[in-house]
Amino acid sequence: YAAINTASKLSMHVNFRDKSVKTLHYISRMLYGYYHKTMPKSSQETLKTIILHCSQGRKAFRLLKSINMLQSLSMLVQHSEDPVPETILDKDDEDVKCSIQYRSTAKQCETLELICMVFYYGFDNVLFMGRTRILSGKSYNAKFWETCTFSVWALNDIIAIFRGCIMIWSCNTDIEKASESLVLEKIKSANTLNNGEGENDTNTNTKCLELENYIASLITERAKVIRGLFKSCLDLCVSGGHSMHCWKDSIFIRTLDYYTPLYRWFGHEAPDNGNIGLAGAVSAIMTCHEIFSNMKSK
Repeated sequence: YAAINTASKLSMHVNFRDKSVKTLHYISRMLYGYYHKTMPKSSQETLKTIILHCSQGRKAFRLLKSINMLQSLSMLVQHSEDPVPETILDKDDEDVKCSIQYRSTAKQCETLELICMVFYYGFDNVLFMGRTRILSGKSYNAKFWETCTFSVWALNDIIAIFRGCIMIWSCNTDIEKASESLVLEKIKSANTLNNGEGENDTNTNTKCLELENYIASLITERAKVIRGLFKSCLDLCVSGGHSMHCWKDSIFIRTLDYYTPLYRWFGHEAPDNGNIGLAGAVSAIMTCHEIFSNMKSK
C-alpha cells in the first residue's frame, strides 16, 4: 500500500512527470547518438519518433511557464532586501565577512538565473509555436529562435555553476571557522571544569552544542550545493552543446574547437549527439531521485 501511495503522489507531481518524460527523451537521444550508424533502420525510426514526441510534449507542457518564472522572480525581488542569514561566527573576522558577501552575491546570481529562465521559456514557447505551424513564414525564423533559446539556457547554467562555486567556498570557510571556534570552546570547557566553575561550564557546553549543530547544517548545505553544481555542469553539457552547434560558424566556436575538445564532445552533430543525451538523462534522473527522496522524507 505504501508503494502505491508513493507512486500516486509522484504521478500527481508536475515536475516529476516532466522529468520522467525528459529521462525517456534523453535516453533515446543517447542511444540514437551512439548507435544510429549501426542500428537497423526500424530502430532508428522508433527512436526518432520517441525523441520527437517527447520533445514536443514537453514543450507543450511548458507552454506559458515563463509566467510562473516571472512570479518566482517577483517574489525573489520582493525579498531581495532581506538580510543574509545570521551567522554565529565572529563577524569581524575577514574570512567571515567575505563569506557573508559571497552569500549575498549568490542571492543576486539566483535572481539572474530566474531572469534567464523567463527568457528561456518565452523563447521555447516561440519554438513550440513554430514547430507546430502556429507561426510560419517570415514571422518565424527557426535558427534565430533556436539560437536565442539555447544561448540563454547556457547562460543560466553558467551562472548556476558560478553560484555553486562561491557557495561551496562560503560553506568551507564557515565550516573551518566554526571548527576553530569549537576547538577553542572545548579547551575553554576543559579549563573551566578544572577550575570547578560548573555554571560557566554549562554555558560553554551550550555554545559547543550550538557550534556542532551549525557545522552539521553547513555540511548538509554544502552537500546539497555540490549536487546542484554537478547537475548544473550536466545541464551545461546539454545547453552548451546546442549553443555551440548554433554558433558553430563563429570565430569563438572555431577557436574553442581548435584548442579544446568541447565542440567535438558536445557540439558536433547536435542534437544527435550521444554525449548530450547521456548528460541530459543523468540530470533528469538526479531530479527525479531528489523529488522521490523529498517525498519519502515527508
